[in-house]
Amino acid sequence: MFVMVSAALILGCQAEVISKQSTGEDGSGVSINADSDKGSFKFKANGEDGSGVSIDAGSDKGGIKFNAKGGDGSNMSINADEKGGKLDIKIDGKDSKFENNVNFSEAEFGAPFYPGSEPVTVATMRFSSAKEDNLLSVRTTPAKPAEVRKFYEGKATETATTWNQSAEKEHWTMTGRLPSGKEFSVEAKWETGDKVTTISAAVTTRK
Repeated sequence: MFVMVSAALILGCQAEVISKQSTGEDGSGVSINADSDKGSFKFKANGEDGSGVSIDAGSDKGGIKFNAKGGDGSNMSINADEKGGKLDIKIDGKDSKFENNVNFSEAEFGAPFYPGSEPVTVATMRFSSAKEDNLLSVRTTPAKPAEVRKFYEGKATETATTWNQSAEKEHWTMTGRLPSGKEFSVEAKWETGDKVTTISAAVTTRK
């Protein structure tokens, strides 16, 4: 019933302005609002178990908002701001959580940032599960990977490293353990044409 109603409504969206709503006998429902002149589209559907999906495109600064809720209480949201170039992702599962666009200090991260580097906030992430907590920091610097390597050497123990260098690129990685006992990995990458070196670093706390 739910799928058939959804398909029928979507196929019927041919006019410039559409506003339709339907409710199934089992309590599920679907609603669609579309305006081709304004370039907006809204879709909402809910199941009898409390699950649901909503999509809002074009009505807020030309962006897209997507939200999904599972019958087990899990949630997922994606917000994309087309004009601002911003992307937010949040997942709150039964046993895990994920979010990007997060800000945390060097102290919260648990490992030093390369001096003078700038954060790439949209790629900065936090992921937590029943077994571990992870923080991912992505930053950029005018310094080459060789300089980044010198800075991080000695910052961790039990390390394993790789180093690749040519006229076209420099790539360095290191994994190890911080003085706090947390697991640490860092990568510095530069290729011909890049104005900056990208540094990706992760700290993992086992539970």
